[in-house]
Amino acid sequence: MNLNTPRRSILQGLVASAIVIGFDVVGRSWVTSANAASIFESIPQLDGTLSTDSETLVSASVDFGNIVHRQPIAVLHPGSIEDIVQIIQFARTHQIKVAARGQGHSTYGQSQVEAGIVINMSTLNKIHFVGTDRTVVDAGVRANASYLLIKTKKDFKMT
Repeated sequence: MNLNTPRRSILQGLVASAIVIGFDVVGRSWVTSANAASIFESIPQLDGTLSTDSETLVSASVDFGNIVHRQPIAVLHPGSIEDIVQIIQFARTHQIKVAARGQGHSTYGQSQVEAGIVINMSTLNKIHFVGTDRTVVDAGVRANASYLLIKTKKDFKMT
């Protein structure tokens, strides 16, 4: 057994075991991947999915005009309204910022949040009711889909 391990090897091992993600201004400390993972251990059971993969995070960090870039730590694709309630309660407990995202058409990155949780509303896309005087849809329904459905109702009055 060789007890004379070079300092460079020790430093490389330390760096590899604690990759720094960012700085936690609340806790005033550097956040490593291990710290971030421990926060998510207490996430409540969700009907939808909470994604932390790099492809999803990068996608949620860009606005429609490609002007503002803020990368979240997670993206919620809610399966129900209860998912939104639970993730907001979780975020409040852990002092994590939350942003709601529709189609990402905000002017200056309002649908993004640096080191927070983005709630991608696109999975809540059910049209509940189309009547002559009102329409009830989920937050993720695209405007053109609801408009076409409304337009087929001949007696619907757009006001």
